[in-house]
Amino acid sequence: NKITGKVYDVNPLGTYVFSYKVNADTVPDLSRQKPDYISQVGKDGKFEISGLGQGKYFLTAVKDELRNYLYETGEDAIGLPSQFYTFGENDTLISDVNFFIDVVDTIPPSIVSVAMTDRNHLLIEFNENVDSTSISKANFELIDSTSGKNINPFALFKSRNKSTQFFLSLKDLLNSANRNFIAGKDISDKTGNKMLREVYEITINEKLDTSFAAIKSVSTEFSDNKVDFSNPYFEINFDDGITFDASENIFSIKEIAGSEKNFNPIMTDGATMKLEYKEKLKPKSSYTLLINQKYFKDAAGNKTDSVYTYKFSTNNELDYGGVSGNVQSESDEKINLELKNIAESKIIYKQSVDTSKTFNVRKIKPGKYLLWGYADKDSSDTYTKGKLKPFRYSEKFRYYSDTLNVRARWPIGDVTIKIR
Repeated sequence: NKITGKVYDVNPLGTYVFSYKVNADTVPDLSRQKPDYISQVGKDGKFEISGLGQGKYFLTAVKDELRNYLYETGEDAIGLPSQFYTFGENDTLISDVNFFIDVVDTIPPSIVSVAMTDRNHLLIEFNENVDSTSISKANFELIDSTSGKNINPFALFKSRNKSTQFFLSLKDLLNSANRNFIAGKDISDKTGNKMLREVYEITINEKLDTSFAAIKSVSTEFSDNKVDFSNPYFEINFDDGITFDASENIFSIKEIAGSEKNFNPIMTDGATMKLEYKEKLKPKSSYTLLINQKYFKDAAGNKTDSVYTYKFSTNNELDYGGVSGNVQSESDEKINLELKNIAESKIIYKQSVDTSKTFNVRKIKPGKYLLWGYADKDSSDTYTKGKLKPFRYSEKFRYYSDTLNVRARWPIGDVTIKIR
């Protein structure tokens, strides 16, 4: 009897798949118990464990840095199984046992430094990357311990220099004659470890902020300044935290009369905006986005009267490709698919498979893609890699065997992906 599968990692070399024979659904102590069977993973991530008898097995993938056939918490990358595997009397092969591996982080994030760059800005650095999708200015407060006054921040936004740094801007000023502190609370890293509360003393910088809040860049979902004519939107990056009145006529498209009322600005952090245009544009056309910057103010009230101009063009339906097919699954769990562009990692198309177990991903930018899917057992709409303590299964997943070369006007059909 044998088990085959694959470990998915940028560099799978040095990874082993450990197999433990168990009497029940009991997870062995991986840091103390050595495996009964071992298979070294090849350059392509594939593995095979042979010579297994009847019975139940627990499998795990471990990048065994010390080569001692034991799992070292916080040092070895590990991948957890989606189930226990059982060989009955008539069974000879279990295939498609797949793993993602990661070093398990159990330490919450921590603030390592706070520097006041001027009287309206604090630069905060963490010891690791935090979950930028959940952190906001509400996670911080400024405390004047002498007067007992608490100050709420004006805006929080990511530093453009380091991924572990954030800027916090202040509208209400701190008194340099008093002792001042910043408190951060309920801040999680990307693996879910949470910093409950940390307090850091601030050295006041009285330097004035005289720079106005200005647009740093405008981008679209495509690299060539094109937008989807049927769903146009832009990402606008500012060089400071801003405030504005959305009811003003801030945005317009030069070539369209009355376009001012059709914009929907959404702040994704204190200095980043997703700007949606609520109407369709003409395909294969050129346009000019005008942004009146006089309506944007930073924490110090600085602003500029200039108009920012961004030229862009629209594509049409013939600029896209598509992928359709079906999913073969033995369970009724919801299946989520992701189509990932190999050259541009930020381009990902996601789709949940309906009860017919068919899918049809439309309007795909041409390029080479990897298709994979997973059984979303916990209905989180994100892949769950499992947990060792307390133990939690990973979710079953499978990659489609071939790279998909998506071309404009040539949809790819009859793609079958098996998730077992």
